Amino acid sequence: VSALFWYALAGLPGLVVFKVYSTLDSMVGYRNDRYLLFGRFSARTDDVLNWLPARMTWILIAICSAVLPGCSAR
Repeated sequence: VSALFWYALAGLPGLVVFKVYSTLDSMVGYRNDRYLLFGRFSARTDDVLNWLPARMTWILIAICSAVLPGCSAR
């Protein structure tokens, strides 16, 4: 959902920036002392970029489950 969110908000450049930080977080992260600051920055930036889409997804799931028969938003 985060990739779709950034694509809808900022177009292709927003999607590319999101994917770059997402990939950096998974590849570099906090792996070793040499790249500690670089990895920490990419991990924190990835957290920030995912914060709003994650909250929006939670709300969308609750709305969908309230509308679908046999489901509960609770």
